Amino acid sequence: MDWIEKVARLFPHWSFVYIGREGFARPETFKRWKEATSGANIHVIPQVNLNKLAAYLAEFDVCTMPFLDLPMTRIMNAVKIYEYLAAGKDVVVPDLPEIRPLAERDLIATYRDHEGSFRLLDQVNRKSSTPLEIGERQAFAAQNTWAHRVAELIAKFPAAGGAV
Repeated sequence: MDWIEKVARLFPHWSFVYIGREGFARPETFKRWKEATSGANIHVIPQVNLNKLAAYLAEFDVCTMPFLDLPMTRIMNAVKIYEYLAAGKDVVVPDLPEIRPLAERDLIATYRDHEGSFRLLDQVNRKSSTPLEIGERQAFAAQNTWAHRVAELIAKFPAAGGAV
C-alpha cells in the first residue's frame, strides 16, 4: 500500500486503476487500503464481469501487480500476468522467482525495489510496444492455457495416471 501511495504521488498525471473485490481479513487493513487509494489519480472499481474487465484492460498502457516479496508470493503463479500478456500489454512486476522466466524471455519487466519500479514504469510508459512485441506476448499467453498446464503435469507424473 506504501507503493500505491508513492507511485500515485510520483506520477500525478497518470491514472492508477485497481479492479476487484476489497476483501481484507482485518478492519485495519481495509482502513489502510482506503487511505492508500484515496489519491485523486487512483480509481478503485468493484469486481466486474469478464467482458467489462477486458474492456478496461484494453485501455491500460502498463499493467502491474505490486506484490511484496513474501513467502506466499514467492511460490504463487500470478495468473493475472498471463491475462496481461494475452492482451499484449507491457507488464512491470516485482522480481519474484515464479515470474523471473518471463522476464528472462523479455516478456515482462521486473524490479527489486520501489525506486526500480518507478524507473521501469516511467521507461515503459514512455515507449510504444512494437507489433512484434505485442505479438510475442500474445503468442506466449496462448501457449499457456490451463489445458496446456494440465497436459504438462500429466506428462511429468505419468505413474500417477494423470492424478496430481
